[in-house]
Amino acid sequence: MSRKHLSRIVKEVTGKTPKAIIEEIVISKAVILLNVSSLSIKDVMVELNFSDFGTFSKFFKNMVGKSPLLYRKQLDKNEF
Repeated sequence: MSRKHLSRIVKEVTGKTPKAIIEEIVISKAVILLNVSSLSIKDVMVELNFSDFGTFSKFFKNMVGKSPLLYRKQLDKNEF
């Protein structure tokens, strides 16, 4: 089965591209790690196999609407 054919089938079945599905999984894991772990943002970035902080931060901001640092700060604020 070719990559193109597999991509077409996945999109027909799910309504999403394989890339979109992978991005959803990665951002879900990032949010969970930022919410429940004591890992630094850099450690979360490494855990998710991003090569540099800028790439991770841009990806996170595009998906969530805020930077991972701002997201974590708002989490800390809401805990009190």
